[in-house]
Amino acid sequence: MYKIYRKCLKKVSPLLQPVIKWYLSSVRTCRYQNMTIKVFPSVFHPGWFYSTKCLIRFSGNLSLMNKKVLDLGTGSGMLAIALARQGANVTAVDINQIAVECTMVNAKNNQVSIDTFRSDLFSEIKDVFDFVFINPPYYPKPIKTPSDLAWYCGERFEYYYQLFEQLHQRPSKEITFMILSEDCNLEKINEIAHMNHLELNQEDLKVNFGEKNFIFEIKKQLGWHHSPK
Repeated sequence: MYKIYRKCLKKVSPLLQPVIKWYLSSVRTCRYQNMTIKVFPSVFHPGWFYSTKCLIRFSGNLSLMNKKVLDLGTGSGMLAIALARQGANVTAVDINQIAVECTMVNAKNNQVSIDTFRSDLFSEIKDVFDFVFINPPYYPKPIKTPSDLAWYCGERFEYYYQLFEQLHQRPSKEITFMILSEDCNLEKINEIAHMNHLELNQEDLKVNFGEKNFIFEIKKQLGWHHSPK
């Protein structure tokens, strides 16, 4: 029943867009697992959707104490804060400078230390990590505003071409997890990964109100390895 509801909601979503745009035009607050998160305008709201919470629950099963962890595309920083609370040494980056500032504020308010700065995917990343977490934009539409960066991967999936090309060059020791919804074009995203000699291996499946969210470990195909110089 919920799947039918979601499909109907998508059809009427143009009617809701002015309301959503108004709501997101101001700083909002959401709470989860004793975290209080400010969500700045143009930043992905982790309280409305389940992907961030799914990654937080998944990460709770990992041993992250004193591990170097990267939150790539951090948004509000909710995941990064949860990772830091598990004892990880966290770096959080985002292409949207407003998201970077939002994460800095939330890290301070939630009393954790996170190294946060602006980076277009791995472009400004110098370190090697034990774990990388990615909650990517899903939908193939042009990017026209900063807020679009949280939702759209480009009309021709440009985000994934760039991401997977860079991931192929990353050290093999890094363990990378990415979450994708069933609403994504999973076949196309998997195709782009294969073009870059990567495999998406499903590690977990979270179902929230009928919506499936898949967590994949991204691995290099057998025989393809890269080590930092």
